[in-house]
Amino acid sequence: MDNKVMYFEIHSTDLEKSIKFYTESFGWEFKENEFGNEPYYAVTTGKEETFGIDGGLMKSPDGVARIVNVIDVPNVDEYIAKVVAAGATIVAPKTAVPGMGWCAYFTDATGVYMGVFETYSSAE
Repeated sequence: MDNKVMYFEIHSTDLEKSIKFYTESFGWEFKENEFGNEPYYAVTTGKEETFGIDGGLMKSPDGVARIVNVIDVPNVDEYIAKVVAAGATIVAPKTAVPGMGWCAYFTDATGVYMGVFETYSSAE
């Protein structure tokens, strides 16, 4: 089994406040990227050789602040079907992240918000 959490996302209601908080508290670095119509920040939480994962920061799509774990999967379509069969609800359908891959978001059978990501450099 190789479906590890590959990164986290902070869904924030105030991006500037979140950046200030995590920079001042933990020294995290934020780099703005353009993915779609909303700003998205890559978050570096430490040195590459240090144990742990990096993440992203984005404006919450529904106004709820949360942390979302995103799971690495070989095929987003296949895993969307698997999570739905297991009781999940899709909250954001498969979406291309240009040049990186495909992602989708769901709430699990208990309401936990999660994501799946398929690396695919030709995604458009």
